Amino acid sequence: MGARPTPSDFEARTNATYEALMWALSRPGLPPDLPAAGQAGIIETLIDRECAVYCEDAALQRA
Repeated sequence: MGARPTPSDFEARTNATYEALMWALSRPGLPPDLPAAGQAGIIETLIDRECAVYCEDAALQRA
């Protein structure tokens, strides 16, 4: 049996955010436990650099 790759911190964080969002959509009314507060975690999880999005975080607007 081969070795499993170890996820990076970024991959672990975005996977946890994605899972929390999917649970929130499956169970409306129950607030999700996101790994980090704010829009930045959701944006880095769902949007790649080829998409345009709005975010109130000035640091993300420059990225």
